[in-house]
Amino acid sequence: MNKSIGKTFKSLVYYLGVLQFLHLLSLLRAGLNYLSDHTIGFPALPPDAGWTQQANWFLLAMGYTDALIIVLSFIFIYGVINDKPWFPTIGLIALSGTMATALIFIIGTLATGAWFVHPIGYGIIGLLFCPLLFLFLRLISIYRFSQHAG
Repeated sequence: MNKSIGKTFKSLVYYLGVLQFLHLLSLLRAGLNYLSDHTIGFPALPPDAGWTQQANWFLLAMGYTDALIIVLSFIFIYGVINDKPWFPTIGLIALSGTMATALIFIIGTLATGAWFVHPIGYGIIGLLFCPLLFLFLRLISIYRFSQHAG
């Protein structure tokens, strides 16, 4: 792996891999829950009244979108590990998608009151996500440098 990107960046990339793997497992679990009893639990813990059918469709669409972003994240991680010249571009696409879906998820679940019913669950999700903000910012600087150097 390119030594110039630094140990912190590499650690954040590995963190992204572990987090996205766990995210994928949680999405699979939520999908199986939905197939068996038409409810979506973790990672989308419901408000007091439960999720409406409309919210279920929204959350399922978010899950499919996240699954595609997870695949892109794994391609990005492969690119970083193997020092591929395209890793900043794929990384920016994957992390931009991650940031966008996270923001939409936060707004959608916060508006329903789910965060007030499950503050610890959503708080943990938020804390686990925070390091990705630093990775995203670092990746932007790597991308900008690669565009000026090449």
